[in-house]
Amino acid sequence: MSSRIHTAIVGHWDFPGGLLTAVERIAGKQEDVVPISNDNLGVEDLIRRLEKELDLADENLYIFVDLVGGSCFTARRALMLEHPEWVFIAGVSLPMLVTYLNYRARLGGEELIAKTLEAGRHGMEQFCV
Repeated sequence: MSSRIHTAIVGHWDFPGGLLTAVERIAGKQEDVVPISNDNLGVEDLIRRLEKELDLADENLYIFVDLVGGSCFTARRALMLEHPEWVFIAGVSLPMLVTYLNYRARLGGEELIAKTLEAGRHGMEQFCV
């Protein structure tokens, strides 16, 4: 892994590492991506962990959080004033992350965010018989 972190997956228990493992099975090994778990951490401890883990973050860091309104979401929101340049996306799913990682070298900014969010919306379907 290079010295700069470009993407962080933040979530509950083993979810961030499991999601990264699943993505890598689909899209291959990913560089500059770090999973961060909130395991046994309160919000304040998680804020300190995020600050420590993301110290080597790229200026254009993308942070994916598992659950809107959860402790990981709250911890990341607490860092928004200090790091307004970091992109914050909550409600991450496998389709979103695969799409983001496939396009991150070719797209940027709003175009990359739009494509990522679209993949999340299109990754949900109801099927009836």
